[in-house]
Amino acid sequence: MKFLFKKTFAVHLRLSKVFCAALILCAVQREAYAQEATLWDPMIVASGSYGSVETSGSIHPADLFFPGDEAYDSAILEAIRAGRVPESNVFPFFGSELGVASAPKKAPRRNSESSSENNSESSLESASAAPAWRSGFSLSLSTPSLYYDSPATQDDLTSNLQGEPGLTPNAFPEIQHFLATLPDAIALNVRLYPSRSIAFKIDVSLFYRCDKIVGQNSTFQWDLDEWLGNLLGVAEFPRRSYVAWVGKGYGVALGRFPAGMGWGKLSGSLLNPRANWYDQIHFHLESGTLRFTSMIATSSAQLSKAEEEIQFRKKEDGSSFWDSQNDHDFAGHDQAIKLANWHQIEWKPAHWLEIALAEMSVMGGRLPSLSFVLPSAIWHNVYAAGYSNVGVSLSAAVVPLSGLLISGELFVDDVLSYDETSTTKPQALAWLGTARWSKALTGKLLLDSGLEYQHVDQWTYTRWNPYLAMYQRQTLTGGWRSFDQSLGAPWGPDYDSISVFAGLKFKSGASMQLSYEFIRKGPIYQGMASHIKVTADFDGDPNTLPTSEEIWVPVYYDYDEYAGDGALEAILSKPDEYRHLVSLTGALPLAKAVDLRLSATFGFYKNFDHILGATDTAFLLYAGILLRLPAD
Repeated sequence: MKFLFKKTFAVHLRLSKVFCAALILCAVQREAYAQEATLWDPMIVASGSYGSVETSGSIHPADLFFPGDEAYDSAILEAIRAGRVPESNVFPFFGSELGVASAPKKAPRRNSESSSENNSESSLESASAAPAWRSGFSLSLSTPSLYYDSPATQDDLTSNLQGEPGLTPNAFPEIQHFLATLPDAIALNVRLYPSRSIAFKIDVSLFYRCDKIVGQNSTFQWDLDEWLGNLLGVAEFPRRSYVAWVGKGYGVALGRFPAGMGWGKLSGSLLNPRANWYDQIHFHLESGTLRFTSMIATSSAQLSKAEEEIQFRKKEDGSSFWDSQNDHDFAGHDQAIKLANWHQIEWKPAHWLEIALAEMSVMGGRLPSLSFVLPSAIWHNVYAAGYSNVGVSLSAAVVPLSGLLISGELFVDDVLSYDETSTTKPQALAWLGTARWSKALTGKLLLDSGLEYQHVDQWTYTRWNPYLAMYQRQTLTGGWRSFDQSLGAPWGPDYDSISVFAGLKFKSGASMQLSYEFIRKGPIYQGMASHIKVTADFDGDPNTLPTSEEIWVPVYYDYDEYAGDGALEAILSKPDEYRHLVSLTGALPLAKAVDLRLSATFGFYKNFDHILGATDTAFLLYAGILLRLPAD
């Protein structure tokens, strides 16, 4: 078996080397194919991120576009190269925001025909719109040629809803980030355009289950059960489905699709740009130099037995158990619900400058009143410590010279005010700085490069109650496990990261991107807890003595109050884990609807699992063929 593993690894390694060489040579030399292709036409859409790759076609004003889509990337980079701050730091973009959407042109009519056809103009327009905007079906197929050697366990990748939390968790967002770059094995997409202002999309796809990328294996060695469980049995679709409509100065979308807020490509502090999707209602309003964006999303409310105990624990008199200093609400709150809100206003006083102010709110355990969800409310002024957790962000972006965008962002989860003591809350901040440079190196080659630095405090995004912690839960097939992703920074709380990336885009359609990420990950993770004997006030009566019970206690800044002096320090004194991640992605057109695809990530881990001196490695590789039907 070891021989088979080594042989498979060697084959994949040789294939990746051959692919990289072919990518560079063929992209420059394939002039014949380049002349046949539509060159640098922003009206042509090629979706290249978050899984499936879709059929190209004319841009509809209400379609959504994401990082990795050619139209989106072109809009961002062309603005930077022109010396302007791009349209917004929020994605997705609507087709109407790309500046190229237009209704299909109707054939000219003779004067004698015009009067008889005036009444049917709208019906003719709708009839002509459908073919140009490609209503209907599209299908993509890719070879399931995947190799992985991962140090992660299944419990590292997903939460076991039948298990128990602990004090030594680990997490590997980089595995999900790798999977997001792969084409789906099978992806069927349905698009419907009933009018110029409305778009509908839904997808049905088979892809790789995120919690099964453990150990050393490849799709060439899977047995029947592994095929059924790891690929064919993953019924988590749709992953990018929506109904959207647009008008002059606004756009609204409802559905399941990725989203992000901030200027980071690999990092973010307010709305995780690398999450696979959010179930959301999303809209924006724009006029002049101002733009307002609002989004509300839901998370799975499913909890494990231990999480349920932590979430709904109260004293016998109905008062708060975990946060008695701040939570003075005796109303019952035992509703299984978790919501998250974002809203932001962006101001461009000049074409080269943007300033933005945003709020984020997480609510859970009780149905919120309108004041907690109205986009026009100020959520910091709606106080409810027991079922609301709010953060605020201030960001700015500047294009000091054509081709260079520099941005900075500060996110405040918690900070002590003038009337609060250090026992009421911890300081919890995050900040992000980015620099992105884009340049046309030649008439046939574009460069996109960037540098990002992110810091996240120990307790940022964390909370006692699972419903108030800033992460979203996506229950996997069967309901036994869930995939939990940070709502803010991609690696959750307690880390620093430095990211560098460079991408090349050839006029022939070939592309390549190389990135390096360094992560210092501290010992604090979302969902840490222990089952211990606690002596505390369980009844809320000041006239009775504290009693002792065995309960689940979440790890937070006041952990010693329940677990005893020194318990928190024993966790915090563990060594930081250092991760070095190198990722390479590439695409090479072989024919009009056939691409060669490569995605690889190598990881080196020092002080692995927060054990001093321990090391480990990871290697993930996909190299295969992607076929799109119908052909463009």
